[in-house]
Amino acid sequence: MDVDEFYNQLFDRLESEMKGTPQVDMLDHRYGGRLVHMIESNECGHISTREEPYHALQCEVKGRQTLEESLAHYVQGESLSGDNKYRCSTCNNLVDAVKSTHVGTLPTNLIFHLKRFEFDMEFFHRIKINDRFEFPPTIDMRPYLTPAGRAATPGSAADPGETKYDLTGVLVHMGTSESGHYYSFIRDAETLEWFQFNDTIVSPFQVDHLPEEAFGGGKANSAYMLVYRRRGTADDPATEQAAAKAAIPKDTLEAIYETNAELRSNLCLFDRPLGELVLNLGQFDLTSWIVPVAAYYVRVALRGTDRTLLTQISSLIADSITQPLADWFLGYFVAIPRPWAAIAHNVIDATSPDIRANVVNTLSAVVRHRASDLAVRQFASVLSHTFVEVDLRLWWRTCDQICVLALAVLDRVPNAFEKNIAKLISTVTGDWDRQSKTNIMAISKANLRPINVLILRAVFNADSMDVPSLLFVSNDRHACLYFVQLAVYCHEWVDLLEPLTAIAKKFGVAGSMYIGLVGAIKYIQTPEAHQFLRQAFKAITSVSTPKDRELAIGWLKWVVESEAKELSEMAGITIVLVLYMLAGCEETLPVVRVTANVWMLLRASPSPLVKGYVTQFLQVIGVLAPNPPAPAGR
Repeated sequence: MDVDEFYNQLFDRLESEMKGTPQVDMLDHRYGGRLVHMIESNECGHISTREEPYHALQCEVKGRQTLEESLAHYVQGESLSGDNKYRCSTCNNLVDAVKSTHVGTLPTNLIFHLKRFEFDMEFFHRIKINDRFEFPPTIDMRPYLTPAGRAATPGSAADPGETKYDLTGVLVHMGTSESGHYYSFIRDAETLEWFQFNDTIVSPFQVDHLPEEAFGGGKANSAYMLVYRRRGTADDPATEQAAAKAAIPKDTLEAIYETNAELRSNLCLFDRPLGELVLNLGQFDLTSWIVPVAAYYVRVALRGTDRTLLTQISSLIADSITQPLADWFLGYFVAIPRPWAAIAHNVIDATSPDIRANVVNTLSAVVRHRASDLAVRQFASVLSHTFVEVDLRLWWRTCDQICVLALAVLDRVPNAFEKNIAKLISTVTGDWDRQSKTNIMAISKANLRPINVLILRAVFNADSMDVPSLLFVSNDRHACLYFVQLAVYCHEWVDLLEPLTAIAKKFGVAGSMYIGLVGAIKYIQTPEAHQFLRQAFKAITSVSTPKDRELAIGWLKWVVESEAKELSEMAGITIVLVLYMLAGCEETLPVVRVTANVWMLLRASPSPLVKGYVTQFLQVIGVLAPNPPAPAGR
């Protein structure tokens, strides 16, 4: 449920609860208005109207640059003519008409819902629209009223009253279409100062920074709902007095008491003198005080805002802890309820990058240098379970940190993630055929090298053949294709070439590697990508068998037959050079099949340069005679 759905359900519930009370019209008075749907005949002059209540105006973001532009589109008329003529409800004739929607009445508080989510009919999944969408600090709603409302004189029956509104609140969504986090910026009604409300943290906010924080434009954070307040509006004293006298339900009061008790407890826990006391005790004798130090680090310091104190306590743990205490510290994470959730909360979805980095650096230091092998294995089991429970595709921006931590575990326990590596692989490479290019581009922007290295190392360190067979069986080439295409787009071929070759050699899966390499040829657009694939084919060929190379030639034939006309010039040249490489292996390959491939490429490719490479190749293997010398001029 997103915030717009929650908002609608909340208002429905409140309206239902307030029926039969003096406050029954309070929501409509403060937040409700009416839309007027009009159909105006161009011939008989009759006008048909229908009113509809609203508590928020829906504004299109896609294809619109500003709130004013979106509202203008909202009230823009639609012509009904030709086969789509309107049957007038008054004279019963088919007439040309204009259908439009206007704002009929305005509430005290005007809320706009910015439609940043839509359903992609091509890929059949929900996507978020991160386009830049600007909104003003003040807006005049008169241009969007009905014609009568726009033309009304002050004091007349049709006068809508004050139509200028000031921005008082912005609700921001940070994340993707599948997950994310909401926070808000709110203006104080009395001081006119702005504050940011982010969970339990309230901090002053400079409204001048609102464009960077809420307009979007390729960013994960963008405004989702806007709240404007009518100028010169004061709350009705009678309504305020009635609200003050209203009885509060018992369960609501109990919830308030519990929340206040928790707040008082947190005020004590997050008081800096308490943190300084814990730090001094740990520096004096960490062996005796490891329990309160560790508990304070996990329960308080990581949730607080004092970065200096957090750094001091984490440094104390990482630098001064002994092996028994390190084992206890890791055991603390293992023993808490749903430990994988605690790790995911602090390492993946923590809102502050400082928190994520601190947790990873501290735990990595303890894992690498302090804890025993047994404690690291137990911790590795919890971390491995985190990969099963958390869908990393939803956390591309932050999941690199947990991969860094996992790499530290692999330094101590090489096969730590063997049981769950298949889940990790499927998480990263799932649905690859359907949206490979989209995923690749998103990954390249996120710079997620740790997750690539983690998967490759985990696969290579696996003791069981089940892991590489899951990863590189010929019927499922997603994973190899993932790494190859990642290299093509991100130019990481230097980092990926050696581990890919090592895996091919260790587990004898060069054939499936070839399939991934061939599948990536069609994405070649740059010399760097061409260089990677040439190097990769050369490396895999060095550890391949004749059967593997037969498979590679077959897949190259398929690419040439289906894609030759669409291949880039670089891709065509790559195919020729790869075929030449495969034909020159020590074991004899069917030259006829190689030749057939390049003949097809010669006929299909529109590139003169590719045709020249093909001709030269055919001459080298003796299929074509060299071009005769040009006759001497007379």
